[in-house]
Amino acid sequence: MRREKIDNMKRALFSVLTCISSLLMYSQQMAFAKPHFFEHWFIQTQVGASCTLSEHFRDASISNLLAPHAAISIGKYFYPEVGARAQMEGGLSKNYDIKNKIGETFNVKYIQASFDGLWNLTNIFWRYKSPYLGENERKFNLIAITGIGLAYTFNNSKNKVLSTKSVVPRVGLQGDFRINDAISINLEIIANLYPDDFNGRVAGLKYDGIINTQIGITYRIKKYNNRMFRVIPLSQNEDLQGLNKRVNKLRLDLLTKGG
Repeated sequence: MRREKIDNMKRALFSVLTCISSLLMYSQQMAFAKPHFFEHWFIQTQVGASCTLSEHFRDASISNLLAPHAAISIGKYFYPEVGARAQMEGGLSKNYDIKNKIGETFNVKYIQASFDGLWNLTNIFWRYKSPYLGENERKFNLIAITGIGLAYTFNNSKNKVLSTKSVVPRVGLQGDFRINDAISINLEIIANLYPDDFNGRVAGLKYDGIINTQIGITYRIKKYNNRMFRVIPLSQNEDLQGLNKRVNKLRLDLLTKGG
């Protein structure tokens, strides 16, 4: 009776392991080799315009709120779905103010250092296309951005703007259009949230906001003759090899015991 229970347990375990092994064999083509630290880095430059949403912005025309903006970044993708970048950016924040019932604009100069997480939505919701599988990488990727920045505002005594330091949460989206293996162009929209005193005015809104719209170029650095993520061949998939050995051992035990 005990032997029968053991054999039944072995059959059940054999069935489970066979199922898992089959699933892994089916999906093993999407198992990626662990990237080297120096692989999948990129450099990115962007220019565009910022739109400041602060006190009295509803009374202003869009031309009263737009100002030039520029950014440079260095980053790395850890997997096809996840990456990160460090960015330095800056420019002007163009604000609208009303004094004695007369509207006027004033500029706030600032620089900002940010650290962003990059979430490739295309590769998260659809399978990554790998040249190692004889496929062409996608020409377009949609990337979500979540990050935190530290902004420094320069003193402007004429407009009563004092220098400030601000912690800045931010979210955005980037569309990346690949030209070739090394170069892609991108269009990015990202929203930054600042304290109310960012522009030297504390009234009306609890926070000031800046929305940046930028176009840029990304250069993917080539290292170890590789810009793409490498797929692990079946012969190198150690987890799958170990599982297959267990399945084969159980199969042999069941056959030799007449199971």
